[in-house]
Amino acid sequence: MIICVSNPNQRENMERVCI
Repeated sequence: MIICVSNPNQRENMERVCI
């Protein structure tokens, strides 16, 4: 299962994280 969500916690890395 792959889900991509944006990370509002990391200001430096404003990319999508997929797990």
